[in-house]
Amino acid sequence: LSEDILGDIGDTTDEGVISLSSVKEHYPMIYAAKDDGSLATLTYSRDEDVVAWTDNILGGSTAVAVKSVATIPSTGQDVTWLIVSRTIDGVTRQYIEKFDKVFRNRDVEDGIFVDSSITVIGDTPSATLTPGATTGSSITFTAGSAVFAATDVGRVIESSGSKALITSFTDTSNVVATITTDFASTSAIASGSWNLSINSVDGLDHLEGEVLQVVANGGETPTVTVSSGSVTLDGQYNVVTLGLGYNADIQLLDI
Repeated sequence: LSEDILGDIGDTTDEGVISLSSVKEHYPMIYAAKDDGSLATLTYSRDEDVVAWTDNILGGSTAVAVKSVATIPSTGQDVTWLIVSRTIDGVTRQYIEKFDKVFRNRDVEDGIFVDSSITVIGDTPSATLTPGATTGSSITFTAGSAVFAATDVGRVIESSGSKALITSFTDTSNVVATITTDFASTSAIASGSWNLSINSVDGLDHLEGEVLQVVANGGETPTVTVSSGSVTLDGQYNVVTLGLGYNADIQLLDI
């Protein structure tokens, strides 16, 4: 069955599946790494009479090959790990990558949906932050220590989904901002529970020279190309995920 995915068992030159891994939680599946470097998945549900193979097309513009697959138990869901061979900046490297957990009951900003990715949260100053109001414009935000700079004008303060755009700099402990998403209260926000938006990301040496898809604050933004391990974004964002894009295709059953 599914010879178009698994290969022809009568072809002696085709080794077919070289590595198998079984997932029990969250959904029963079997991952199969094949000798041609591709990855197939069997979705298996005895109760619903589902036995279905599909190809997984990994992101990347150059040669990409899955060398091995393994699954280990984790809290709430098994986690599947891969050894992936990628040619990056002219050099073939072996990466250890894993599938993200099922996207359910999570904030849209937490979506990954790109391969070989990293996720970066905005700068997190070591200080408390007290909003002067829960809504409105020209609101003063006071930090517990000197963490602000004049260059912060235009950046966005974010805490648990609440956001404020900095419009002017008062001093290193105070800025004025327009609240774009209301804050819950005017109580001090603990250090580590708020951040300042960013418009650039570094630490991308593993994808040097690659064109990356960007998921910023839960939405797609223009692609960027990695140069010297870093990229510049098209705006200010508090949660940024960058990685290799891929196409997600679905074929419906016949009517």
